[in-house]
Amino acid sequence: MLHSTYKHKGVVARSKDFIPVLINVDKLSELAAKYGVEGFPDVTFLNAKGKVLWKSVGYSSPGIFLQMLDQIQKKYGAVKKTASR
Repeated sequence: MLHSTYKHKGVVARSKDFIPVLINVDKLSELAAKYGVEGFPDVTFLNAKGKVLWKSVGYSSPGIFLQMLDQIQKKYGAVKKTASR
């Protein structure tokens, strides 16, 4: 997905409404275990407190990924891009 879906113009544009994070599960195995990563690719959407909102395992084409982003945003609303310290 790194070389296809995530480079798709529509996905890039819609992803600006989210805060994407790419994790190397070999280096962060505890984090992978915490969120139940068992297959790749694993796309997990979290809220600000780390609660899993949505999970998808396996390849998603750009069209399917855009539908997923739309469903998540409809269900959970917009992501605020500000962080409090």
